[in-house]
Amino acid sequence: LKAVFRNPTELATLAFARGSLGPLLTPFLGHLRISLQALSFLGKMARLLLVLVLPAMSEVPPWALDCGDGDCSSGTFMLQTDLNRVRHAKAAVAKASYKSIQRTDVINTTQACLARPWACEAPYNCQNYSLEMSYQFAEKMSSEDNRSNLQTWCSEADSPEVEFIDMAQQCLAGNHTKAALIAHDVQRRVGLKNGDETLVWNIDAADCFANGGCTNTEITESTTLEEAEAMCDRRYGREAWAGFAGKTVGVVGPPWDGEHEDEWRYLACAMGNYHCDIFYCRVNYCDDPEMIKKYAHLTLKDPLLPVDGQEKSADFFFALHPEHESLRKAS
Repeated sequence: LKAVFRNPTELATLAFARGSLGPLLTPFLGHLRISLQALSFLGKMARLLLVLVLPAMSEVPPWALDCGDGDCSSGTFMLQTDLNRVRHAKAAVAKASYKSIQRTDVINTTQACLARPWACEAPYNCQNYSLEMSYQFAEKMSSEDNRSNLQTWCSEADSPEVEFIDMAQQCLAGNHTKAALIAHDVQRRVGLKNGDETLVWNIDAADCFANGGCTNTEITESTTLEEAEAMCDRRYGREAWAGFAGKTVGVVGPPWDGEHEDEWRYLACAMGNYHCDIFYCRVNYCDDPEMIKKYAHLTLKDPLLPVDGQEKSADFFFALHPEHESLRKAS
């Protein structure tokens, strides 16, 4: 996750205050005087080490940390906690809002059933949603029988606003374009709350080009959930996506510039919106000139295979979308 720290000196100060990086930085210190200039240098070194040692720069829930037999309230975890206060605001917003994976709190099930009666029927069954269930999803998102699990959308079923669960409902009903528009508006709302309505849109657009969302022609308006599961099987294998732990995305963060694409595809397969993610891309970003200019270079060679290790090039996008050829030089 490309976290950009506001103040390297503050980062270095935090590191030394916690004592977590002292042993690691000792070879670089020598007999340097601790001055503002030295602290700035050490801040840069600390940032480099943190990128290598602590890949999860965004807010990390306790269950996503591996503290071994130690105490997660000290050492590395304490430094991660401090970093949560100094990391770049956009990184925080992205992690918190990108496809807004489950809140770890208890919803008002009565309110949920009043606001969305359909959410308290199969396959959602939000009347049974609980805190314990959200922790279970952190370990395994799919259902007990290794199918896509629509109950994972229940975390905001009691909200008076339009939420991702409404997108999921339209997706399951076969209204893929409407589902795409709902998701786009939810992401706009998240961006506006943080001062930039395009913030999450840009993350999503990069994700779309990089995961094959703009070149996948296999998925159509009539693609069903069962067919989408079969597509997930062919691309990744049932064991891979059905065994996916939701906490993983809390560690890897959002798919900035085509990063961690396969993890987010596992998630979409497990939550039942793999096919509607493709329509979300088509409807909102794949024909947007500005998004094409920014992200066409991330286009995947084969959208039906895992992303990791594949060649990416704008050529793959323009080969399928010659109508946008005039944008090639700008991409």
